Amino acid sequence: MVASYADLIVMRNPIEGSARFASEVSKVPVINAGDGANQHPTQCMLDLYSIRKTQGTLENLEITLVGDLKYGRTVHSLVEAMCNFNAKFNLVSPVELKLPSVVKQHIKDRNLEYHQYTELEDAIPHSDIIYMTRIQRETRSPTVVCCTRCRVSTRFTSTSTPTRRPTISSRHKTACMPVKPSSLQF
Repeated sequence: MVASYADLIVMRNPIEGSARFASEVSKVPVINAGDGANQHPTQCMLDLYSIRKTQGTLENLEITLVGDLKYGRTVHSLVEAMCNFNAKFNLVSPVELKLPSVVKQHIKDRNLEYHQYTELEDAIPHSDIIYMTRIQRETRSPTVVCCTRCRVSTRFTSTSTPTRRPTISSRHKTACMPVKPSSLQF
């Protein structure tokens, strides 16, 4: 019925797959603005723009994804998109919040590299982009131990970067703009 009054539907819904379902039954295009813990393609477009603007390219970059990789839909969308640009991935999270196998399969299907870490300092020397994401408390029962460990293992400050690449750029997904390392304490 909404399609009768609109030329386009931009939809954000907490249920995974809801935008896909809507696109199958709608007569007008549906843009997924986020569906549960699945995808967030509109944020991904902003992230791709920001990365290209700071790095001059999207090709052959080494991207470090930090935080809640299990439920972070922005991470899932960015991994899928960057697989088109021959990226390498460093995945930094507590074991409980590792990137889901279905998302890692996108990397494997493209024969691209990824490495998993629990400490951010181990990935920084290899990074062109550091993409910080928050713990998605609304999508799961928060575990105090996990949240505390994530804050400690993913803290990024100016002292975290003594061996960093000179062209490194850090992103915080809510800002989608360059962020000074000293401001990224979680």
